[in-house]
Formats: sequence, structure tokens, C-alpha cells
Amino acid sequence: MILVIFFFFAVTRDGAGIGIKKLFTPDFSKLADPSIWMDAAAQMFFTLSLGFGALISFASYMPVKNNCVRDAFTVVLINCGTSIFAGIVVFAILGNREYVLGKSVDTAGAGPALAFITFCDAFLHMPAAPLWSVLFFIMLILLGIDSEFGTLEGLITPFYDMKWVTMRKEIFTALCAIGMLILGISLVSSSGFYAFTLFDDYSVSLPLLFIAFFQVIGVSWVYGLDKFGDDVEFMTGKRPWLVWNICWKYISPIAIFVIFIANCVKLGTTTPKYKAYVGCEHQEVPFSTLAPGNANSLAEVEYPGWAKFFVATFILISMVPIVIFLIIHLVKHPQQWANGFRKRFGNLREYLPDPSWRCAERRRTPQMVQRQLQKEMEEDNKK
Repeated sequence: MILVIFFFFAVTRDGAGIGIKKLFTPDFSKLADPSIWMDAAAQMFFTLSLGFGALISFASYMPVKNNCVRDAFTVVLINCGTSIFAGIVVFAILGNREYVLGKSVDTAGAGPALAFITFCDAFLHMPAAPLWSVLFFIMLILLGIDSEFGTLEGLITPFYDMKWVTMRKEIFTALCAIGMLILGISLVSSSGFYAFTLFDDYSVSLPLLFIAFFQVIGVSWVYGLDKFGDDVEFMTGKRPWLVWNICWKYISPIAIFVIFIANCVKLGTTTPKYKAYVGCEHQEVPFSTLAPGNANSLAEVEYPGWAKFFVATFILISMVPIVIFLIIHLVKHPQQWANGFRKRFGNLREYLPDPSWRCAERRRTPQMVQRQLQKEMEEDNKK
């Protein structure tokens, strides 16, 4: 409701059309920048909560017979539609700012600067500005808490699924929340924005691509789309659409892999930098020793050595465990790996989007899936 009110306020402001036109006018030259593709992929992972484990954790609470295809379409359409709607609101406000102050939409800050500077400036022009400011930041807090529910569930659930933790879930959840609270104190210190920038720029985007790549490979090539299709058919009564199979098996892994490698190359050939506040260009006494003041009061500065260590840590801490467990499993079960590679890549029909098209005996009936599911549940209960 608050977003709808902001929409009508924003689109009626002078210059709103400037921002909206900018939103829907693509700059195709940006497609040559690998970081644009990584930011786009990371945005989709963020907005749909992909790669975090939240959707998988929540799905475990759904009934076995559930129309997951309908749910997928519903979530994607509503979520992406809301993102476009919110984008219109944001760019309409930025267009008004360019009309009034002459600051181009392209120079608008993203992230915290958008919420705490650009939007706050818009509130000043609204009737009962303090009321809308309070409502807006309450909305942000509720959105953050709501997102944290899913992320925390994705963190906690695997510990219980793998039987690593046996204490009451409420106690373990509280301990995890307290631990993250302690870690988060650094983000609200006097230099918290710099710590947030370091964490936000390097801890999620690249690791998310890495995790998503292995997830889609695990489903489409290791588990097999023929078995996955049987599971979907058992749940919904229909096998997945051909285009979905093609995306899962070919398009998504290749796209994620190319974007990941391109950004690894870019990260290895450039120096990590951050924007430091250095003051204005007219001050008599330099505000910072990092760089002289300028018109934007910001300067790009190279991270010190200790910060580069944290950059490497943030990037690797989510990826190294996957590699370690793969190596451990390979050492313990080399023959299983050899048989798996021979099965998947030594037969031409395995390259089909759904191998059961050419080998109908591999397709399981819903009754067979039901019996296998019951068997797996009984084995889990025994453990």
C-alpha cells in the first residue's frame, strides 16, 4: 500500500517522465561489462531467494502433492512484477530530482544512498512528510525481517536434516541469531558503512553464482532430469515443459559458468577499490589523507592489504566447503565417480533434455515414486 501511494506521488511530479524513460531505455554498451551480468544474476537470486536455501527449506514444509509449477509461475510473476513497479517509483523520483536539481539519473546512488538520501529528499515534498518517512522506514524494517526469516531457515534446516544438531530448534535459532547480532555490530559502528560496502560487494554475488552452478548441475546432470521429471509428474500430474528441461540442463549452467569465469578474470586483473568520503573541493583543511576533496565529496581508493584479505575470505568462505567435500567424496568413492561420468557422458541419449524419451523403461510411474518416497522416509526415521 505504501508503495502504491509513493507511485501516485512520484509519477505526478515534474520530470517524472525523464526517469521513467531512462528506466526503459537500455544502454546496450553495458552488456560488454561482466559485472553487469553478475549484478543482474545476483539480483535475480536475491529477489527470488535462489541459492540461499530458503526456498528449499520452505518447500520441505509443503505437502507432497503440490502444484509446484503453478507456485513457481506465481512467485516469479508477482515478484518480478513488483520489482518493475518499484523501479518505476524509484526512477520517477530520480527524474524529478534531475528536473529540480539538475543531477542526472545516471549519477544517483544505489543501495543505502537510494533509501537514505534520494527517497528522504522526496519525502520532504510530500504532505505530512514525517509520517511518510516513518511509514517508509517501518516498511524497510519489515521487509528486512521478512527476508531474514527465509535466510535463517535456510541456514538452520540443514543442521537438522544432516543430524548435526539435536537441541531444540528454538534454542539453536536463538544462538544463531545472537551470533549474527554480534557479527553485525561492526556494520553499525562509526565506520560501519565501509564494513558494509566490503561485505556487500564481495561476500554474495560471486559465491551465489558458484553455489547456483552446482545446484543446477546437481539436479540436471547428477540426479538426472528423467528422475526429476518423474518427481514433478508425481506432484503435479504432468512432466516439466521441454523449455524448462533445456534451461535446466544447458542454458542455465552455461550462462552461470560464463558469467562466473568472466567476473573471476575481471576480479583478478583489477584492484579492489571503495568509495571514501574526502570532503568538498573548497575546504581549507583536507578532510582525508586518502585524496583531496572534490565536487562529489567521494574518491575511489584502493583497499589496504588487510581489507584485500577480507575480500578473499568473503569470496572463498562460501565456495571452499563445496570443493572440499567434492574432493573428499572423490577420494573415498573414486569408482562411483568413474561410473557416474561414464553413465552421463558415455551415452548420447544422456545429452537429451529428458533421457527417458529414448529409454522409456527408465521412467517411473507415480506408484513407483510413491513407494521410493516411503522407503526413503522410513530410512530417515531409522537414522
